[in-house]
Amino acid sequence: MPAKSEPRSFTGVVMVAILLCFLVTIDSKADATTAIPTGYGVGSGFCTSVGGSNLGASFDNVYPCGPRPGSSFPDSGDLFQPSGGFQCTEFANRFLFDVWHRQPIFGASLTGSSYVDTAHSVYPAIAKFSNGTVGQPYLPGDIVSFTDKAAGHVAVVMSSTYAQGDGGNYQIAILDENGLASGSTTAKVTNWLMATPSGINETPYDFLALASIPPRIPTATSAANHVLRVSANGAAYFVDSKGVPHGILDALTYECDIVKYPLWNGVTQAQVNSLGNGKPSATRCAQPKNAANHILVVSATNTSYWAGSNGVPHWIPSAKIFDCLVNKGYSVIRRLSQSQINSLGKGRPWATCGTPTTATTSPQPPTVFANGDSFNETCVVAWPTAPVITQDSIVMTMTCSNVPEGEYLFTQVHYGDPNLDITPDTGDVQVIGKVVGTVTSEFGFKELVVAASDIKL
Repeated sequence: MPAKSEPRSFTGVVMVAILLCFLVTIDSKADATTAIPTGYGVGSGFCTSVGGSNLGASFDNVYPCGPRPGSSFPDSGDLFQPSGGFQCTEFANRFLFDVWHRQPIFGASLTGSSYVDTAHSVYPAIAKFSNGTVGQPYLPGDIVSFTDKAAGHVAVVMSSTYAQGDGGNYQIAILDENGLASGSTTAKVTNWLMATPSGINETPYDFLALASIPPRIPTATSAANHVLRVSANGAAYFVDSKGVPHGILDALTYECDIVKYPLWNGVTQAQVNSLGNGKPSATRCAQPKNAANHILVVSATNTSYWAGSNGVPHWIPSAKIFDCLVNKGYSVIRRLSQSQINSLGKGRPWATCGTPTTATTSPQPPTVFANGDSFNETCVVAWPTAPVITQDSIVMTMTCSNVPEGEYLFTQVHYGDPNLDITPDTGDVQVIGKVVGTVTSEFGFKELVVAASDIKL
């Protein structure tokens, strides 16, 4: 994306584009929790794959699609606009996701004219300007809202003759989805004010200055309080107020940080390294909307959870259920911490290969277990953490009912029968014995230790 790497004030000819959505009320009934795979929506064949055709032109391999809603396009749509056809918001969402690496926005009242305001409310770190703002040219990748007497329109700036020192007088070319049959037209910008594009009846209103990034070479000053993303390997870093980069270790933290801080995309690893080694890592974060409909894996323990449509995690008790959820199409987010999972919920009820709907009705767990207390609980092995078998015993890492998850990550069960026939398909077992102590892992997680006298399969 070389064009978007330029600062907002620069000299030369730039490419720009705009998509249009006029006189159509946009009823976006999109499922905002649907997981969208990375790379979905790009390429010349995407429009065909969802029942339409691309209109020829493109920006960073993202193509506007046709035909216009209400003609032959099936109402089912795609993941960026599951109903209503190829609306202008479908293209804006696709562009936001595939080019700027931000989650799309949805809502029954979302229209072309409200798209910029809505996106800015979701991503306040992205600057928003009114049409005609002095010193703010339309640059590649900026998203523009238009107004009219109906639903308005939304657009992506893509080709321009703007040059520094021209007084804000230049011309742009635009692409459209749900607009002109040709898929393109032009518009003049005079004294920084974009006029109504040729052939349509839409008035430019405001725009997201997504292309408003710092200078090409990041320094401690220019990169401070930004998220840097290395285009070659996808690595991301949060740069603090002192200009020191901190490695972002997982996708959920990345999604949190790009809401709070501007994203500086397309830097090199060498440029990041010139600022620091990325340590310590960035503070972890997790938001339910980003975890929703994903499989979440804790790197320290390899424990996995399925997050439902509300983002609440449900512990996955077996490899069989894990594989089943993967086969159903749920994407896996790895390298997470247990604290991120705990911030979203307690992992109950346990995940099945369907959607958990109700919690178990087991009694409230005690707050502590004392050494010597009797233990009689329903437990399940925390696969894929395999049991450790010796000549005279088996040690299992388990999750047990009534053991408070806020106090203990797992229950470590020792049983004097190395021939116990327990597999990922066994499921729940009854563990009977006594509490003999606690252990703390190198990562600071606490486990309850139980010496079992009997295990009922």
